[in-house]
Amino acid sequence: MSKIIRPAILVVLACLLLSAFGLRVSHPQSGLKSALGSASSSVAVYRHTSKVAKSDKIVVTTGIKDSDPALAIVINADKTSVDIQAGTTLQRVDTKNVQGKLILVLPFVGLILNVVGL
Repeated sequence: MSKIIRPAILVVLACLLLSAFGLRVSHPQSGLKSALGSASSSVAVYRHTSKVAKSDKIVVTTGIKDSDPALAIVINADKTSVDIQAGTTLQRVDTKNVQGKLILVLPFVGLILNVVGL
């Protein structure tokens, strides 16, 4: 197999395996940072749900142009809205904008996606 086709097949198989377990992959554009870099330089693996509790780390759509999706921490949650901290900003979003609970962050993988334009 060629040097391009084999890694592409492995990526597709990994995505199918993750989705079989109910996990999703996202490339966040803003939000929480870690010692290994910003959110936009990472890829997030999360479990789809809109039920969150205080202190959960989540992937969320904030509604702010060029910053969605974002990684955030839940400050407070009720049935209709969630108060989040995404980076240095505090914001209230509807529970329908919560994509899911963060499972894993893969640092530096997002740098490749930034170059490609995803």
